[in-house]
Amino acid sequence: NLEPEIDCAICLSEFEEREWIKEIPYCGHVFHVECIDTWLSSHVTCPLCRTANLFPAPAAEEDEREKEADEAEEVRSGVGEVQENEVRLVVDEYDTWQGG
Repeated sequence: NLEPEIDCAICLSEFEEREWIKEIPYCGHVFHVECIDTWLSSHVTCPLCRTANLFPAPAAEEDEREKEADEAEEVRSGVGEVQENEVRLVVDEYDTWQGG
């Protein structure tokens, strides 16, 4: 549940009702969509706590399944290596509207 006093730590503006926001899954910090998208285009850390762990560590079993799926996809696509400068980041997006 969002408190009405919560501000975006990047632009320092309050979140408005019915406004889309994004949450970093690991630390739970939330930001305006435009603010965090701009930040993450040039940084790999949370702008508030500076953690580089943006996502919770998956369980070992899930890790193994993902590794197997990735290897199978590499074989199908013919791509066997990842570019060092390539980063794929997905943060959760929420609507602040709580009405019914």
